[in-house]
Amino acid sequence: MERSSPTPNPWLYTKLGFALLALALLTFSACGPPDPLGGNGPFVGVWNAAYTDPTFGRVASQVILKGDGSFQKQDQGLDTGALTTIYGTFRVMAQTSLLRLDIVRGEPTETCGPLGCNPIRYPAGESYTYRFVDNNTLLLHFFYCAPDQCNYTYRRGA
Repeated sequence: MERSSPTPNPWLYTKLGFALLALALLTFSACGPPDPLGGNGPFVGVWNAAYTDPTFGRVASQVILKGDGSFQKQDQGLDTGALTTIYGTFRVMAQTSLLRLDIVRGEPTETCGPLGCNPIRYPAGESYTYRFVDNNTLLLHFFYCAPDQCNYTYRRGA
């Protein structure tokens, strides 16, 4: 006599699926969301630099990198008084030692002169190769410059 296998109960699988989903959601909410920086927490903080730009003269720069992956970068021309701030999100690509600032908006939004005002069109982003000297010193090199140019030393601020 041949035995027939029992017919699976679809409600049992549905209940099991809901239980697994609830367990996953409970685990996620207890542990918090995944790290948006992919484990690159050393970048988070306030970073300050001072350098001389061949066009704008002495510049004080501050970059704020937040744990949620957003940034604010402010450059103040010490000789001209010009102030530029860009905002957006940042990504760290550890394999290539690349820090990417994706610009969402910038200030000022226009530049004015004797012939009127024109909108400022900020680039889509800025890319830097990076190296940590220690926990409080970050060396950045603007990706599109020659190796001996566009090097910036940022120190962790308050």
